[in-house]
Amino acid sequence: MILFTKRDGVLTCLFLSRTFHEEEKIDEVVVPLPAFKATDKSSIADNPDDKKRHEIEVSLILKYSPFKCLKDLFAQFDKIKGPSGTLVIIYNMKLLDNGEAELDVFSDSRDVILTHPDLGENAGMDIDVE
Repeated sequence: MILFTKRDGVLTCLFLSRTFHEEEKIDEVVVPLPAFKATDKSSIADNPDDKKRHEIEVSLILKYSPFKCLKDLFAQFDKIKGPSGTLVIIYNMKLLDNGEAELDVFSDSRDVILTHPDLGENAGMDIDVE
């Protein structure tokens, strides 16, 4: 999943990827979250450590997301009309044994639900699994 937000002149990109975690052999949740000035798309980081972190986060997003260059990445912010808003892109979803996507994005237009493989025609219901 990759989330793009625009607010108060700042562009922020949040990236969450199972592939990234598996290939980098990371066993804790690491979420790259670079932020840019909307005016010139430069980093909002103001010290060397934060600038280095920003560079690493951007390089990870370009390596593991569908957006392989900055031009394509920044084009997503342009899809957000107006001075503020959010764009969420869910891609490369894992398929269950029955061929259905792991996440149900159709049953509820305002929510993403885990698909339960044993529910058959009721797949996509929001259930508690322990």
